[in-house]
This record gives sequence, structure tokens and C-alpha cells, in this order.
Amino acid sequence: MIKFRSNISESQNPELNLFTLNFSDQHLEKEFRKDNFNNSLIWLRIAVFTSIILYARFGFLDKRTSPDFEQEFYLIRFFIVIPALFTFIGITYLNGFIKFWQPLISFTVIVAGTGIIYMLHRDPLNQYYYGGLFLIFMGAYFFIKLRFFIASISGLILVAVYNISYFIIPQSIDSSIEKLIVADAFFISSNIICMIGLYGSQKY
Repeated sequence: MIKFRSNISESQNPELNLFTLNFSDQHLEKEFRKDNFNNSLIWLRIAVFTSIILYARFGFLDKRTSPDFEQEFYLIRFFIVIPALFTFIGITYLNGFIKFWQPLISFTVIVAGTGIIYMLHRDPLNQYYYGGLFLIFMGAYFFIKLRFFIASISGLILVAVYNISYFIIPQSIDSSIEKLIVADAFFISSNIICMIGLYGSQKY
């Protein structure tokens, strides 16, 4: 980090793309990305491992909150999402991970979020899982070291998945379009708040 900061101090007002927050100077951008990766890697692993523990812990609550879907949700959590997260941690130790770490984090976030979305549509009366999707949004923006642009794309993709899957995933009860619209209002608002927060902190 010291080397990168010294290079910035030598530059006269380095310009940023105000949309992506990339440096206009390609050499400076490349140096920043390398420095950002080196400083983020250990925290990324801690964040993903913590996410695994939390995702599994909430799984043990399925019996109380969605007893009719306990086995189905168990399969989603412990045979799809959690193995994907463990696989991601393993990949972080491979040479060359730095080249694709941001898209891979984004993919992992979308997999975890889609698991929650599936549960939401299967059991729309379970209000707790709406909070679960908010946790996914917060994790994507502030917990696992995604940069602003790709974090925003990831959050919006999850909102799109929520809406599209409403018409695909079989639901246990009739869930109205009005409920979908209300949930969208909160999900989109959550993303806007997170975008502004992340934009300000990363720009700084």
C-alpha cells in the first residue's frame, strides 16, 4: 500500500472515470488493482468463510421457519451454495486468481443470492428470507471486496433474477404481483443505498 500511495503523491490530480471509478492512467489503474488485490485477499477469504458459517447456520432454522421445505432448502444450502463457496475459497489459492477475482466473486454472490431467491419463491410466506436477501446485498457491496461497478451489476442482476424467477419457480401458494412489486421497491432501494455508500467510500 505504501508504494501505491507514494506513486499517487507523485501524480498531479490523477483522474478517475466517475462511472467505473477506474483511473484514467492505465499504469496507475494496474498498480492500484494489484495493490487492492494484495490488501483484500486475506479479508476476502475471511468474509467468504464467515458467509459459509452464516449460510449454514440459517439452514438449521429452516425446520422452524419452513418445515414443509426443510429438505429442499437443505439441498440448496448444503449441496449447491456452500460447496460453491468452498470451491471459491480453494480457487483463491491458485496462481492467476488475481486476473479474474472480481468476476468470480460476483458469480459467487449471484449463486448465493439465487439460493435465497429460490427459497423466497417456494415459500413466499416466510418473511425471514427477505432479510436474507438484504444480507446478500450488504455482503456484496461492503463485505467481500467487490469494486463499485461490478458490485452494482451483481446487485441489479439479483433483482432481475428475483423478478424473472417469479414466473419460473413453482410456488406453494399464489403470490400476487403486488407482493412482487412491494419487494422490488425494498430491494431496489437497498441497492441504491448500498451503491451510494460504496461509491463514496471507494472514490475516497
